[in-house]
Amino acid sequence: MVLNAGLELYFESEKKWYSRFSFVGLFSMTRMTATSNRGDIVEEQTSEFGGGVNWYPLTRPSKIYQVIPYGSFRFLMGSTSTSFTPGSGSTDQPSNLDGGTIGYIFGGGFKYFTPKGIGASVGLDFYTRGDSFAADAQSTKWVKTKTGPRITVGLLYRF
Repeated sequence: MVLNAGLELYFESEKKWYSRFSFVGLFSMTRMTATSNRGDIVEEQTSEFGGGVNWYPLTRPSKIYQVIPYGSFRFLMGSTSTSFTPGSGSTDQPSNLDGGTIGYIFGGGFKYFTPKGIGASVGLDFYTRGDSFAADAQSTKWVKTKTGPRITVGLLYRF
């Protein structure tokens, strides 16, 4: 399960050059579980918050009934927890690791709004995140990275 929520703040005066930019606040919560063919279970829980900037190079962000292209840069940080539960045939021990995350997102996409403020977005971005874990039972520190392109689809509401 992945839940993303955000708030975007536009500038009121669209005649200024900086009205083509907006500020974004973000929150992301991820819960994932994977089971191996031996019955091993790995669970990951991550919560991140952050902010960023959107850029509207071709049209103003307040338009309705018009496709609005945008570029985006976002920074996220938060915490993550990973747990390992061995399957019935495994000799491994259960383990838990807690750590911190730092991530960046570069990308862009398109938005579309109706006069009632209901909208949709489609985006393509490049996501990179590093998870730094505290030392485990064997005093080993772990760093896990996630990097790659993502396609996002969202529902929007403008008030």
